[in-house]
Amino acid sequence: MIIEKVLPNEPAYPLLHRGLTWWLDVETHLVVNSNVADKIIYLHGLINSSTTLVAIFISGLLVSFTGYALYTAFGQPSQQLRDPFEEHGD
Repeated sequence: MIIEKVLPNEPAYPLLHRGLTWWLDVETHLVVNSNVADKIIYLHGLINSSTTLVAIFISGLLVSFTGYALYTAFGQPSQQLRDPFEEHGD
C-alpha cells in the first residue's frame, strides 16, 4: 500500500491499493473505496429529497397492505372465513 507523502488541506487523501483508489478519512480514520463513497453521497442526496421520501412512504404502505391482505386470505385468519355459497348448496 502506497500512502501519499504530501497531504492536501482536505480532510481525506487518496491511498493507492492494487490499482484501486481508496480514501482515508483523517477525521474518522476510516478507509473507504471511492466507488462506495460516491454511492453513499448519491443515496444521501436522494433521501434528503421530499419527493423520494413520499414515494418510499407510499410504496411501504402499498407493500404493507398487500402483505396484510395475503396474510388474512391465506394465513391463520383464513380458517375463520366461511363461504356462503357452500352453505346454500342448490
